Amino acid sequence: MLEATPGIEPGYTDLQSAASPLRHVAENAQSRCSRNRERKVNLGKIGSPIKTFRPDMVYGAAKIKTRGQLCGNRALEGLREKPDRWNNPSWLMPFPRIAPFVRVLGPWKARPRGQLQTQPVPRAPNKKREHLYALKSRLKKKSCNQIRPGSTRAAKPARLAAGREIGEKETPMNQPENGTGKLPLSGVRVIEICQIAAGPFCGMLLADMGADVIKIEPPNGDAMRTWPPLNDGYSENFASLNRNKRSIALDLKDKADWAIAKKLITAADAVVENARPGVMERLEIDYAAARSWNPAIVYCSISAFGQTGPRARQGAFDVTMQALSGIMSVTGHEGAEPVKCGVPVSDFATGLYGAYNILAALMVARESGTGCHIDASMLGCSLGIAALQTSEYFGNGAAPRKLGAAHPRNSPYEAYRASDDYFVIAAGNDRLWSTVCAITGLEALRDDPRFVTTADRAKNQVELKPLLEERFAGATAAVWLDRFAKGGVPCAPINDYAQVLDDPQVEAMGWIEPAQLPSGAGIRTFGVPVAMTGQDFTIRRGPPGLDADRSEILAELDAS
Repeated sequence: MLEATPGIEPGYTDLQSAASPLRHVAENAQSRCSRNRERKVNLGKIGSPIKTFRPDMVYGAAKIKTRGQLCGNRALEGLREKPDRWNNPSWLMPFPRIAPFVRVLGPWKARPRGQLQTQPVPRAPNKKREHLYALKSRLKKKSCNQIRPGSTRAAKPARLAAGREIGEKETPMNQPENGTGKLPLSGVRVIEICQIAAGPFCGMLLADMGADVIKIEPPNGDAMRTWPPLNDGYSENFASLNRNKRSIALDLKDKADWAIAKKLITAADAVVENARPGVMERLEIDYAAARSWNPAIVYCSISAFGQTGPRARQGAFDVTMQALSGIMSVTGHEGAEPVKCGVPVSDFATGLYGAYNILAALMVARESGTGCHIDASMLGCSLGIAALQTSEYFGNGAAPRKLGAAHPRNSPYEAYRASDDYFVIAAGNDRLWSTVCAITGLEALRDDPRFVTTADRAKNQVELKPLLEERFAGATAAVWLDRFAKGGVPCAPINDYAQVLDDPQVEAMGWIEPAQLPSGAGIRTFGVPVAMTGQDFTIRRGPPGLDADRSEILAELDAS
């Protein structure tokens, strides 16, 4: 095998015309091949019917590497003295044992000496070798599921739940329409037994990634189906949390419908439910039952307080959870009446936690063949996203207080009033603070002992705010936003949703997508906000009509 020295430009087909280092390598190769033509090559006693082999049937090969790049295997040809022998097999008659080798080498065409082939030389297929490789591969795959004597490792399942591997089965439901290939969760089937927000949001996140999410609804449907605004009789709130799913209505207290639910769970990879603890157990489709039907099932229970503890059987909604979890205690202005966060953060944070835990558990189930029970509580998840507030309490022993739009450790870092409206700036370090002083013409504040460091400004932000707002009153919010943006200070208007959804950045990212209601009416909705290389997470189907996919789902169960 030959390698050219670094620095030789790629692209030469004639070794004699290459730079001297490459020419030297080529000449050595041709010299060795010439010496080989003067003698016979002893193949050794390896059970072959041929003991010797004509050297002019052997081709040298050069692997040329230029500037660190592997150009590939290229055959040094032109080594045959009598190429007509290869095209006329009549001379092989006295040598029947070497005829098969000549027939293999026969298709290789001679070229003038010193030239390289630009493509690898083709090889004739070797059916025996291919058969051995295939057999070895099957044996290796089979052995992956066997446990050696004395090993404590669990058997690796050949298939996930329901006789399917993740990504193996792809239905029209979860196949991308853009032709880019399978979505990350294609082939994963999730049974969603949820209503309102937290559970359906969790299921939708999985459906957006390609999972086949079958939503089991009560006969009268998910309660959110009645929430306004209604478009042609269908709730757009419901549509925003239930795209890319299929629906089947089942009365889980009815034996026939319960049997269908059992089949669906048995054939699934994951279950998401958000009933109050104890309900699924009474219905006999809790984790213990699901595990007996399907040991690899990943079962996620979303509840207010968790499956155990003194509050486990209590119910909650987002507003009560924001109050109990402490979120409302730091929302709004000091001395003002309590207000909740305008977005249902407890509901959606719990859905996010549930979805990523399901994905992690599916990876374990694929390797071990054993599923698990995920206990996702709204209280726990609401505290989980309050890491700054809980750490502040643990650090100094004082409960965090309301600061309005301000920040406990940075200033200026809140909403300020200009001559016509409020706007926000966030000068979270000394460099940005210096820029704010320069833009506003308040350079004297830069050296004020109250505002020298970030900690000083945070401590004295009550005194700092009126000094800034006095200057901001001299121009409109739009003027100040323009000045700060040009100076590199993070700033923003306080948008309502009509304004932010009309922002050019939202349009550029393609986050707003069209969807279709079961009635055929078209709507707009906010799609998947995260991008992934090689994937296109477009909305594949709109929200399902109640029980709209019963026949399709039952047909799949009958066929499985």
